[in-house]
Amino acid sequence: MALPGRSSPPPSRRLVAALDGHRRAVNAVAFSPDGRLLASASSDRTVALWDVTDPANPTRAAELTGHRGAVNAVAFSPDGRFLASASSDRTVALWDVTDPANPTRAAELTGHRGAVNAVAFSPDGRLLASASSDRTVALWDVTDPANPTRAAELTGHRGAVNAVAFSPDGRFLASASSDRTVALWDVTDPANPTRSGVLVHERPGRLVHDGWRQGGVHAVDFGPDGRFLACAADRAVIVWDVSDPARPSRGAPLTHHRRVWRSGPVRTVKFGPDGRLLATGSDGDRDTGVLWDLRDPARPARIAVVRPQARDWSKALTSGGAPAVHAVGFSPDGRLLATASGDLGVVSGTYGTWRQGAVTVWDVTDPAHPARTDAGTQPLAGRGDTGQMYAVAFSPDGRSLASGCENAIVTLWDVTDPAHLTATVHLTGHRKAVRGLAFSPDGRLLASCGADPAVRLWETR
Repeated sequence: MALPGRSSPPPSRRLVAALDGHRRAVNAVAFSPDGRLLASASSDRTVALWDVTDPANPTRAAELTGHRGAVNAVAFSPDGRFLASASSDRTVALWDVTDPANPTRAAELTGHRGAVNAVAFSPDGRLLASASSDRTVALWDVTDPANPTRAAELTGHRGAVNAVAFSPDGRFLASASSDRTVALWDVTDPANPTRSGVLVHERPGRLVHDGWRQGGVHAVDFGPDGRFLACAADRAVIVWDVSDPARPSRGAPLTHHRRVWRSGPVRTVKFGPDGRLLATGSDGDRDTGVLWDLRDPARPARIAVVRPQARDWSKALTSGGAPAVHAVGFSPDGRLLATASGDLGVVSGTYGTWRQGAVTVWDVTDPAHPARTDAGTQPLAGRGDTGQMYAVAFSPDGRSLASGCENAIVTLWDVTDPAHLTATVHLTGHRKAVRGLAFSPDGRLLASCGADPAVRLWETR
């Protein structure tokens, strides 16, 4: 029976496999570059390696064990031969997955004094960067993966390092920290990296903008040409021009509210495919999703607010939390923008109360006038709690959009006609919130993970 005011959902189908075996939450999933393997990282201290060559019959190729703490992140090398796993046990493991049925631990990278939060390979696969709560970034030369060397330790941060990202050309590395800074490193000579600049959002502890005290940097994203770097701090986004890394220039802070103390933390930033647009999502007041025009980097323009649509915003803002935008994503051609929103208020009905979330899709062909399509707040399933939306991902061909929800449902949307978006299928099988989504490189498969120990593999065509 559908709840009042909700249409009956399409039938749950297309589940290729329930990839079970983990015993705790799955923190990350990643496909290999050729799409033949899927890796899942779990708080149960293991990495599972799945062979998805035959999507109809995926197999658990191997369980990668040896970590003594939760595995926080995984990354495949660009050639797909190696997998790096980052753990709270202060180590990075490098696995040779050339033979998925018999993977070998090529090396254990030690030296960090705190949990390793993130790992990233350089575009050419010769370097691996690891970010740690010990306030450092380690740079590893993995040219010979059987004998990796610690090329350098990048120091200077005064807080945990949360994220690392290489520039598209691989010459520079950005590291984001809880100390409110982003460091930009020239890694052209890995043995002698130099800090090209420290992108400081404000001095630690300084009160700025009407008494608002800043927090750490949560996310970074390079533009497609590597010229710009967007940094999401506590309540603002700073876009830096790093075309001259020795003299990076800082643009004006991009805030979601003219009274910045009314804004919440900015959690997500994403450049459009051509680098002209930037989408940001935050907690806070009404303007939780914003689209920016970066054609004039010195004066970035706020084009539009791309917030979800609530029936009654005053109630939404007072009934249990701000309507956060947890995730944003552009379609590959840049024509569409998707936002995953959180709490739009508590909705009451015959069958009880539930929190309302939404996936909203915008046509940004004319960025000055983004148009909301008809995929706003929609019922997802005959369950009492539609829940917050935590993740969105476009398929590589841009024809489909996947969304992950607090109520453990993955929804697949057909976005080929933005004026008439349809939920093609609601995918059930998780038992807790879905927080991670990844399409295979060819778009045929979708992997989902979240707060439960399950990984689900879906066929999308």
